[in-house]
Amino acid sequence: MCGRYTLVSSIRVVEEHFQLPEGGALPHFEGVNAGPGSLMPVLSSGNPDRLTLMNFGFETQWSGSSRRLLFNARSEGDHNLEDDPRYNGSLGIFSKPSFRSAIRNRRCLVPADAFIEGPKIERLNRPYCIFPTDPPGIFAMAAVWQEFPPEEGGRFSRLGFALITTSARGLVAEIGHHRAPIVLNPAHYRDWLNPNSSIQQLAEMMYSSDSREWNAYPIDSRVKSPGQHAAGLMRAVGPMLYPLEQTKVEQSWIVNGFGFNKSLRPGGYGVQSSLFD
Repeated sequence: MCGRYTLVSSIRVVEEHFQLPEGGALPHFEGVNAGPGSLMPVLSSGNPDRLTLMNFGFETQWSGSSRRLLFNARSEGDHNLEDDPRYNGSLGIFSKPSFRSAIRNRRCLVPADAFIEGPKIERLNRPYCIFPTDPPGIFAMAAVWQEFPPEEGGRFSRLGFALITTSARGLVAEIGHHRAPIVLNPAHYRDWLNPNSSIQQLAEMMYSSDSREWNAYPIDSRVKSPGQHAAGLMRAVGPMLYPLEQTKVEQSWIVNGFGFNKSLRPGGYGVQSSLFD
């Protein structure tokens, strides 16, 4: 599963990545340690030209009063329960009751600077910050979204999203985790949001995910607490999985927008400062 990720780039940097016009500041969100229940920006098929804030978590009709959040949607559905990375069969998400309507009609892109994962057993007790290196910078994870009724006594409906996952391969598999988010090729962004894209086209996009190179390093296990949002959480507590100078990574992230998110504060729409201070 993928239950933690990081987005600390300024909103303007995110808009530039998606080639969007300037939309101005969004309401405040905590992006250092985004987890289930977090309010985060997405680009959705319902509003493909402007970022929208949605809750990280997908409420289904059978969740009932418990308000359980489904934050991941398996692309294979009930197939490939062994999480075999060689699986190339049908994608059961198109028939899964929880997601079959959303994958056909309500898709979105979830921008991130990195995602956080740990081994299958230790999970976030031994977390890694996983980030792209070639090319570096923001990426977009495939997701579905849904609109939910207002909370009791509320006036406004709520929006939530779930990240679509696949069997882990490459670096994520080396860390020892069995699932990974689907990172879309930027060339497929508009087709992913296009309501006229066919099931075959959507399946091809999920199978031909982004081919960029990745690296990872261990971070503090405090990240498993959803209330932790200090920028220092992303500091390395051990060496890179693949050899690479940490100082070069920090400098690259700062230059490319991986800074503490001030985009939501007065005068800070495009402001960055170091995530590593």
